[in-house]
Amino acid sequence: YIQDPADWRRSRWIVPLGASGHPGSPHYADQTTLWADVETIPQWWNWDDIVAAAATRQRLLPEPG
Repeated sequence: YIQDPADWRRSRWIVPLGASGHPGSPHYADQTTLWADVETIPQWWNWDDIVAAAATRQRLLPEPG
């Protein structure tokens, strides 16, 4: 993790495998090559940036009753 408190939008991160611990997820090992090449990816802080970068969206709703 590389944080930039002066401009949070410049923050970066990477993990050795991926952001998911589930082997069936496409994000289980999607950062491996970047990590091995000592690369980083943006760490989103601004909600508009998060929405723009999102590949999927999950909505959690309480069960009725």
